[in-house]
Amino acid sequence: MRTHKLVAILLCLAVILSIFSPVSSQIVAPPKGTVEPALLPWVDQIFSADSDAYFLSADFGGKYQIPIFNYIIADDLYFAYKVDGTTDGCGPDSAWTCKLILSDLGSPPFYSPLTSFSFTDTFLTAWVYQNGTESLMYYSKYWAHDFSSSGSAVGVLLRLNTGTYNGYHLAGRPSLAYDSEGHIQGAVILSNNSVEKLVYIYMGDITNTSCGFSTTWTCDEIDSGRFSGLVQLSITASDSPRISYNDLISDQLIYAYPTNILVPGTCGPGDTWRCIMIDEGTGDDTIYPVLSMDFGSGSPQIAYIEDKSGMLPQRLLRHAKFVGVGGNCGWDTWYNIGLQSGYRWNCTDVAVIDSQSPFIASPFSLKVDPDNFPVIAYAYVDGASSCLGVTYPPERVGGAPGAWIGDEIDCPASDNIALALNNAGLGFVVFNQFSDPSNTNIAFQHFILNLPIIRR
Repeated sequence: MRTHKLVAILLCLAVILSIFSPVSSQIVAPPKGTVEPALLPWVDQIFSADSDAYFLSADFGGKYQIPIFNYIIADDLYFAYKVDGTTDGCGPDSAWTCKLILSDLGSPPFYSPLTSFSFTDTFLTAWVYQNGTESLMYYSKYWAHDFSSSGSAVGVLLRLNTGTYNGYHLAGRPSLAYDSEGHIQGAVILSNNSVEKLVYIYMGDITNTSCGFSTTWTCDEIDSGRFSGLVQLSITASDSPRISYNDLISDQLIYAYPTNILVPGTCGPGDTWRCIMIDEGTGDDTIYPVLSMDFGSGSPQIAYIEDKSGMLPQRLLRHAKFVGVGGNCGWDTWYNIGLQSGYRWNCTDVAVIDSQSPFIASPFSLKVDPDNFPVIAYAYVDGASSCLGVTYPPERVGGAPGAWIGDEIDCPASDNIALALNNAGLGFVVFNQFSDPSNTNIAFQHFILNLPIIRR
């Protein structure tokens, strides 16, 4: 009987060690064969009451997959994380650490959403923001994987008071991504109040002045026109950039990528990029100028909104995914034993957000899980309330293709939502809850294992 007790104790310890990170109580993954991560329940908590935080963004940081997120109060940017054993006075049970990262960002305090990159001994978080009227800056923070130490670096990406972009300012939120070596790349929309320019920024090999000063940073102008101010940048496994944005003049969702000598370009320096239309408004229907893009295992995916007019107005959440051939949207040209043309994306309706105009402000956040399935956190109208939900295709849980599955997390929810998925596909959402002033809430998927009682 004592042997059975010992086996039971060892089993419990093995399960606990397999579930939890050695640093944080954030669950890394449920044991194999127990339950699909998508089906795990959500725990909803108030992180900060009456905080009026905004411009939220979230991720999982480092090899221990610790939940991290950004928020702004007034014009100050804060960074929050949770490590067991620390009680720095913020978050539920004062168990989170909240650090001031950048102060007095200006108004509006545009900066790039949070994203992280892991090295062997550290992981990196970085931000792009405007410094007064003079320059576009980056700020990098290197953390030990257990947050026991950190370091920082700051530098200029682009001059706004000299050179090509003299007199321009940052229009909306920039986007930041990392290449396979952890180098920063950025996509920004700059405006001089008469024209807007989409600019891709990366570290080159040759000193140049394309960013307004002598540097190895390189600024390539991809497109010009009138844009929504929201741009999304992703980097492929081969370190090639992909950019999505809205063209307000043509009412189109656009996807941009570098081309090669075999396929003619349509945009970028020397027409070395292709800027293709994924979807557009037709008739009185319009593409609402917000979007969210993530890059899974080889297939970019975009969430966006289409507003339907007429007798039955609707605001629809839509999803676009690159499929290569046989799609229904995203007409493009490519080379395969000669030039080929066709629809290379699939665009599908996901959910009705609102069916009564004027529509609610419709924030959403898309991430792609480890199996390349999309997950979207979004706000929608349920009766008289605006609610927060998470939706994904039924194939993610082994079902047949069909209507997307939706989980309601909280009502009421407001107009700031940020979703992150860890390496096991478990979700973490930061959002605002309607109140005056608003609460900042967190929701995460929680795994509970009920072991059988072992009797003598």
